[in-house]
Amino acid sequence: MVIPVGSPGLPGLTGPPPPEAAEEFKRLKWSLTALVGFGLGRLLFGALAGALGLDVSALLSMFLNVVMGAFVLKDDPYFGRFYECLSTTVCQQCAERGMGGLGCLFPFLICDVMSLVLDLLFKTRLLLVQPYGTFLLGSIVAEGAAAYFAWTAFKVCRDMSPAPGSGVEMEGGGSG
Repeated sequence: MVIPVGSPGLPGLTGPPPPEAAEEFKRLKWSLTALVGFGLGRLLFGALAGALGLDVSALLSMFLNVVMGAFVLKDDPYFGRFYECLSTTVCQQCAERGMGGLGCLFPFLICDVMSLVLDLLFKTRLLLVQPYGTFLLGSIVAEGAAAYFAWTAFKVCRDMSPAPGSGVEMEGGGSG
């Protein structure tokens, strides 16, 4: 059973990012790039420090966030290549259903915030294990930045979307 998580109150939030949100998506791209780098460092130094067993689920969650971020940024020249690779292999069913772009922005935001909160709650004691702790801190900061930039991009897109009942879709009810 799958629980669909769309963008609340935004039925028309699909397609590529609007030009008005370009700066927010650029920042989101760089925070995702940092998340990839710090995640790889976290994987490497976690394995060397023997803490990988404690971090497997968080690393998988980070990987899923990066995959979701690639779907959000599928129109970006760099993440678009990663999206193309995913859409022809393991995520082919998602791509065939038209998932990607702005429609994945809010689900990405939810998953990224959940990963951030869980890392803050359960992983902060590992900050003292160096150099793993440096990459853990970097990934926490990158998750926080990605959540913030996804939220600001969502707000820009939300403010640009037509108001409910503006005649964009067939809607029932009303007076008259």
